[in-house]
Amino acid sequence: MSGIEQIEHIFIIHRKQDTERDLTKLLSLKCNDIQVIEPEIITDSKRLICMHTKLEKNRFAVISLVETNMKLFQKIVIEKLNNVMIIEDDVIIENGLDYDNTVSCHALQNVIWNDRNYGTVCNVYPSYQKTKILYDTLLEYRKVKKNKFRAWDSELYRCAVKYNLDFKFDNTVKHNESYNSTLGNNGKKSHIH
Repeated sequence: MSGIEQIEHIFIIHRKQDTERDLTKLLSLKCNDIQVIEPEIITDSKRLICMHTKLEKNRFAVISLVETNMKLFQKIVIEKLNNVMIIEDDVIIENGLDYDNTVSCHALQNVIWNDRNYGTVCNVYPSYQKTKILYDTLLEYRKVKKNKFRAWDSELYRCAVKYNLDFKFDNTVKHNESYNSTLGNNGKKSHIH
């Protein structure tokens, strides 16, 4: 297990217009490379079909998060980055954080949806080589599904199960429930913005 001090790169997915989300604590984490990443702008939600919701506004949000994470995977692979944490701006992280550096992806926030484990508010990708395998697998999975996909957490989990990938899920971090979400889930708060 490795602590937060072992994280070499942190990417925070955050829309500048979400001014109520305070990044102060996230930006003060013990890491020399922290970057705030603006989510991908989606202008056509029909290009990729979101099975998560039929509302146009919500489809843009779901697709944006998927595409942003895929772009970050490309960055990890091209720049050969290890010990990378990708987080959404509404995560609560304590400095005592531990993650398993032997797996492809360690999802540090575990949510149960329809009796399945999901978690993407905070993921650690310990090795760029394993991230490349995951990225290539997700691209293949996208072809198999003919560009139909669910929210990013569902996609990662389903891909991990289908291709028997070495993922680990637990509840090391929390999701800040005080933030309003622009993407609701049947009246429940969602960590996807």
